[in-house]
Amino acid sequence: MDTLVGEHIRLDGMMYHFWHPFVGPQGNPHYEHNYRLFERYRAARGDRESMNELIREKQAGKP
Repeated sequence: MDTLVGEHIRLDGMMYHFWHPFVGPQGNPHYEHNYRLFERYRAARGDRESMNELIREKQAGKP
């Protein structure tokens, strides 16, 4: 988000998280794909055009 809309801010207040059991890589059939995507987002951090390209790929239906 920082790359596309500017530096985030932290707010005071309550936040809720719905608990779920930890799955981990062994229990997640999409782990490898998700991790490769994470690495691409991490590499695009701070580069607005690269980040927008990732978004365009998703909008075009690329996995």
